[in-house]
Amino acid sequence: MSENVIHIILQKLRSTPQGDIIDGNDLKRIKTSQEHNFETTLCHLNVLRISAPNPPYSNEEIEMVMEKVNECIQEYTKEKKSEMIEMIEIIESTKMMLLLIDINKQKTLRIVESLIEKIIKGTAKNEFPVKYEMVKKIIEDLLTECPEESREIVKSIIRPFNENDAPFLEEKKITQYLKKSKMEKEVIEEMFEGMTGESNKNFKNGFWSLIEEAKEINEEDEAMSEDEELEDRKKKEDIKMFIRVLGKIVSYYPKWIKGDENYLERILLIPMEEERIQVVKIVVEYLKKGVIEKTKKNELIGCLLERRKDKSVSIRSIVGKYMMERGGKNEESEEDDEIEISDLIIEKMNDIEESIRRETIEEIYKQRFEEGKEIGKKIIKEIKERMKDRKETVRAIAQTFCGEYIREYIEQKSGSNRDFSSQMINEMIENMENIKNEEDNIRIYQIISQNILGNITLTMVNSKSKLKETIKERAERLIKLFGLLDEENFKKMMKKEGVNETEKKELGKKLEEYENSREEGRTKEVVVNLLSKMYPMPTIETSKKYSREMLEGMSGKFGRMLRDMEEDETSFSEYWKKAKRIDGEVEIKKKGKIEEFVNGILEKIRNKIVQKEMIKYLIKTHEEEMKEYMEIISKYCKEVNYGNIMRIIKMYEDDIEKKVNVMKEGYLYIEKEEKNEEMKEEIKGYLKMKEYTISKGCMKLLHLLWNDQEEGYYDMLFEENIKNVLKKKGKKAMNGLLIVTKIIKYKKEYNRKKEITEINERIKSEIIPGMIIEKEPPEHIIIVMKYIVKYLQSKGKIVESDNEESEEKEMMKFIKDFIIHKTDNDTIEFRKNEEEVRGYLIGVVLKLVEMRKYDSLINQREFYCICEEISKKETFWGEYLEILNKCLKQLPLRYFIIPTILSKNNKAIRMSKIVLLRSILIRREIYKKNIKDMTQEKTCIVLPEYCVQHLIHFLGYGEMVENGEYDEISRMLMFMIESLVEGNNEGIPIIQNEINLIKLSNDNLNNNLGITEINQERLNEKIHGVALIGGMVIDEVSRGKKYSPNQTVGTISKMLFELREKNESINSILPYGYHLPKRANAIMTVGEKKKKKENQDIEKEVKQVKEQKEKKPRAKNQKKE
Repeated sequence: MSENVIHIILQKLRSTPQGDIIDGNDLKRIKTSQEHNFETTLCHLNVLRISAPNPPYSNEEIEMVMEKVNECIQEYTKEKKSEMIEMIEIIESTKMMLLLIDINKQKTLRIVESLIEKIIKGTAKNEFPVKYEMVKKIIEDLLTECPEESREIVKSIIRPFNENDAPFLEEKKITQYLKKSKMEKEVIEEMFEGMTGESNKNFKNGFWSLIEEAKEINEEDEAMSEDEELEDRKKKEDIKMFIRVLGKIVSYYPKWIKGDENYLERILLIPMEEERIQVVKIVVEYLKKGVIEKTKKNELIGCLLERRKDKSVSIRSIVGKYMMERGGKNEESEEDDEIEISDLIIEKMNDIEESIRRETIEEIYKQRFEEGKEIGKKIIKEIKERMKDRKETVRAIAQTFCGEYIREYIEQKSGSNRDFSSQMINEMIENMENIKNEEDNIRIYQIISQNILGNITLTMVNSKSKLKETIKERAERLIKLFGLLDEENFKKMMKKEGVNETEKKELGKKLEEYENSREEGRTKEVVVNLLSKMYPMPTIETSKKYSREMLEGMSGKFGRMLRDMEEDETSFSEYWKKAKRIDGEVEIKKKGKIEEFVNGILEKIRNKIVQKEMIKYLIKTHEEEMKEYMEIISKYCKEVNYGNIMRIIKMYEDDIEKKVNVMKEGYLYIEKEEKNEEMKEEIKGYLKMKEYTISKGCMKLLHLLWNDQEEGYYDMLFEENIKNVLKKKGKKAMNGLLIVTKIIKYKKEYNRKKEITEINERIKSEIIPGMIIEKEPPEHIIIVMKYIVKYLQSKGKIVESDNEESEEKEMMKFIKDFIIHKTDNDTIEFRKNEEEVRGYLIGVVLKLVEMRKYDSLINQREFYCICEEISKKETFWGEYLEILNKCLKQLPLRYFIIPTILSKNNKAIRMSKIVLLRSILIRREIYKKNIKDMTQEKTCIVLPEYCVQHLIHFLGYGEMVENGEYDEISRMLMFMIESLVEGNNEGIPIIQNEINLIKLSNDNLNNNLGITEINQERLNEKIHGVALIGGMVIDEVSRGKKYSPNQTVGTISKMLFELREKNESINSILPYGYHLPKRANAIMTVGEKKKKKENQDIEKEVKQVKEQKEKKPRAKNQKKE
């Protein structure tokens, strides 16, 4: 179709109003047209405008229109300016995107993404004519009308901003991004400036929901399917994109985040370290730029402050620097911080990481001596102690700080204290003998000679008058310095210090010799001697050596290191350390022989590093160390050739594991062209599998070597090994399981029914009992547990009903029974092994109950028994809390009592509180989002306040009431109730109501506990007692008091014990309004007479119950229902 025809049709369509009839021939021509992309696309859009809401196109044809719109945006040129604007105006005015998103969400959102991308990337030469204000209405319509798609819409909006980091996160200069950054800033400002109401709310929901995926990512999970790995990778990409865009929002429009600071607090706990570093930088930037409510700001600073103990060195450093900057300002603090700034700085100076200790002192040095800020005495005292640090770099900066501090005192500047100055100089002298490190000695004398007494430069040496003046000033300083010294240290300094009265004349003579000398060699020697006097080192020879090195342009530290390596028989371990440190750090200022000497030493390092002497240092058990060594070899030798690897392997003919490790790491560094088939076959020869030799390293190397067509060959090897190993009996059968689990891990298709059944039977009949009878290494036990979890999780999805019998249900029942029922063997070692395996299996159960099918297999009594076991497995508490931290939010409410049980231990209380609070907050959010659709029944299931009843039942079910542990009961109730009402006082009436219902109820517990009616009544009495204590706790909490069990229930507990001896009524000491049942508890009235009377009462009740059962069978059935 010609260009003129398409123009004529377009003009007709432009003038046709909405709802009018479209010429059929024109429509047919438009549909068949493949040319004139912009004009044809405009025709299609006009057809959709005119025929709305019933377009004459199929869904496939509408999708084709979307693609054409996207092509037009991508292929835009300046000549098509008016067409481009018209296209967007049609889409915006007709709200066409709402129609398109229902047909194909992905293609619709790609249009939005392309528009924003073009707006940001538009160049001056070919600037995009569509401004963001034209697109803004389209985006706001999508957000308002499609809230359920807000997440995907937001991803499309922010993806164009994902190419680079925010300016404050860029380590390099961003001159190439200046134009783009300016456009991004304008678009972000315009995007959020007028966004209000429903669109803003849905944008926020979609944006913050992206980070929720971080909680589901498990970086340590090695056993994932390809689909799971792909999904995991996509989540990580979304999280990286979220963090980049969040950085730009904080940089360009921080006030949009106002009110959502709680999300920033949450993402500070993101598990991926690299992303967590970026988040910490973003939070610091927001605290500097954002206008934040005082309470919110303090809460955010508190969360940031907790990161000072993060495992990442970079994060600890960033947090420390921010807090130091904040503390160093000359203004009043907004509020009293939880920790004083001086305590924080001292904590950083005691950090385990050397670089943080060093950087902290460097920052204090800068604040004190460059910016003139006051530094607290506690900090100065700690810096003085750092002169004894175990690391040389930390000692060096601490010594430099102390030297500068002493110099200020000698120069009579304000701010320096005489006592501190005296302590510093005395400790410097004493440390020289204690540390016994020549470099420290040289540094301290250099600080004294140059920093404190005043440096003498070559310029001064050239002028006789300047030299005399400097020596005189130096002498005056020396007298003041000596005044700070103790007697012993004074004597030491007198012996070492070179410049004194008797040598002034010698200096004068040397100066004259220097001025009169014309021979270069003689001149150099004179200058060396003169400088030796100016730099008093421990010996005159050391001074001369140091001076020569200074003249040659090398630092003393690396100069000495090189000479040691050249001249001495250094031990290889020391040689290796120096070799790692020296490369790239030697600065050669003077060319010639010194350069040849240095290059010769470096060449010697490269040669020696590949000699057989160092090979023994390559074989390490830790993979990271092996990787480090291989990288260094690759760096020095330019390549790790196959010959070197084979030389190492021959040393370990009998140690297959070590041999495989060397091959695995070395293979990564061999040049690609050297990896020929001959080499592969030779390496395969070393991997011929014998019994029990397969390993993780071996599996990885095999995967490096094999091609797709070779898989059958390796399958055959695997199966042959399985058959050989599974035939064996006894302890070695464990290795058979390890082989099978590794094959399942690396070969996903290996999942045959026969082998799986055999493995499960062996787990139940041989492997777990074998772990108990003969102690197995923890890594073996952990592998078995991972296999069980993986197997049951993958199989659990196909369980269709509770009545259906299946292998996985049998395995779950086996695990549950093993945890609850103990064996009769009393051997200490046997019992210890059994408890350890039981602890691991509890972890398996906690991972599996997230699938409701498996939770339904555990009744209430069994659940309480498992909880009792959890309370005894203290060594596993950290692992249990990690599992619950991931899944507690979606478990049934009864599982909320587990963190409460673990809070009994002071070590676990902090983590328990975090896990419980996090899950409570998430449950409340779910409740708020679904509150309109909630029935009373669903409300009980979702609202976390209802978990108190489970805790009261558990406490009543156990022996704590009978043992009189009222303090412990009250403390656990307080822990849970305070967690439930923290920041949400609306929960108090619900909890109070639950406790009152328990007090009034005649049947407080589910009937599936399998207990008699008499035991049920006793159990109810115990639960009444716990509920009364709960009522007292909730009353104290609701009054806003900081509840302490020692003040209230502790007193009651003490009085209860006294009443037992006196046989008095418990009701006499309860607060007004509290009453125990008529027979509160057998333990609470222990008198002999009352015991007998109670037994008689019980016998009577048994009789009455029997008679009633015989007379009224229907009533019995009714009661059961």
